[in-house]
Amino acid sequence: MNAHDALPGYLALMPEGMVFINHVAARVLPEIIAYRPGRSAAKVKFPILFCVSTTDTVTPADQTIALVRRAPHGETRLYSAGHFEFYMGDAFEELVADQTQFLTKHLLGSSAN
Repeated sequence: MNAHDALPGYLALMPEGMVFINHVAARVLPEIIAYRPGRSAAKVKFPILFCVSTTDTVTPADQTIALVRRAPHGETRLYSAGHFEFYMGDAFEELVADQTQFLTKHLLGSSAN
């Protein structure tokens, strides 16, 4: 990740006292390069929730939203939190609440609300 806010965001998630070593095993590179989950969006036959940050510098929103349009049963929630903000604080709580509501609706039915 080479976005300007990636390193500070990643470091904010690390436990205090942990030393950050910026390395990755070479064996994961082919997997990372080929990882394109959006390419299968049109094939997903069940409800799928896309939680999209409009300010994400790591995973740009425009590209994700374009893929969402291909998912026949896709639902989208937009957030102004950055990529790493979803892992803590208010952004995390909002995201989890939306995901819980989505899962409750689709797994337990509308009457579970």
